[in-house]
Amino acid sequence: MEDMGDASAGTAMMMVSIKGEGYRAIVVLDTIVNGTSSGGVRIAGDVSEEEVRTLGREMTYKYSFFRLPRGGAKTGISLEPGVERERRRIALRDFGHKLGPIIRAGLYFPGMDLNCGVEDLRDI
Repeated sequence: MEDMGDASAGTAMMMVSIKGEGYRAIVVLDTIVNGTSSGGVRIAGDVSEEEVRTLGREMTYKYSFFRLPRGGAKTGISLEPGVERERRRIALRDFGHKLGPIIRAGLYFPGMDLNCGVEDLRDI
């Protein structure tokens, strides 16, 4: 985990890179507000660190604009398009297991985004 900011200034950017068999994931917690953050899980063939950082910041702006008391975050998972469903489920479950401590601590609540639906979130 890489600490990317000053938590005392209201921003606690953290980036986590996770690799597993058949996938690579980047999780950006752009801000932590009231001890938590939220943002979608984007699944695509190629997701860059810069893209995920930018999307995490956009979630921060979105929650701030609507005065929602939570920080912004985003996950990008590089998973080959068209991978068979069972391999996808195994990869997402592995990712969820590795990210579990952050989710269980309430620091990050993942949501739906590009190519990530309810079933995918259940697998995570």
